[in-house]
Amino acid sequence: MRPGSHHFILYSFNPGTTNLPNLNEVRDLYDESGQYNQSTFQSMEEHIALFGTQWSRLNYQLPAGIAVRLPAEFGLDQNSHYVNQSDTTLIGEVITNIHTLDYSEVEHIAELFLYQMNKFIYLQINQLQSQEHFTLTVKIILVNFFHMHIS
Repeated sequence: MRPGSHHFILYSFNPGTTNLPNLNEVRDLYDESGQYNQSTFQSMEEHIALFGTQWSRLNYQLPAGIAVRLPAEFGLDQNSHYVNQSDTTLIGEVITNIHTLDYSEVEHIAELFLYQMNKFIYLQINQLQSQEHFTLTVKIILVNFFHMHIS
């Protein structure tokens, strides 16, 4: 990602989605008059988050034998946010490389685990901290996808 990005999220779409955005179309949240683009919000309701980052470079490498299933009927939707508080033009760019795995090598399919908190978490600078928000009763392997807003 070029500098100035707030985040990047790679999405697919829910099965059966009929409200897909047009291919290779940039979809801003607001139009020139500052009003919401309703079509953008409608297509976002069908998103399935796959991967994301707030870092300019990230290499997700899943453990051997684990793969993410990508729905064959959809493409991928790349969502990047850039903040430009200057009066000069800022050029945003994100490059995504995806590597496939032969199906015979797949032992486990990684599935989406969505946990959304509507809580504030206060962290002290340069201190290791942990906070418990839920308990799991099954064995899982977590692949990190973390998105937060800092105020």
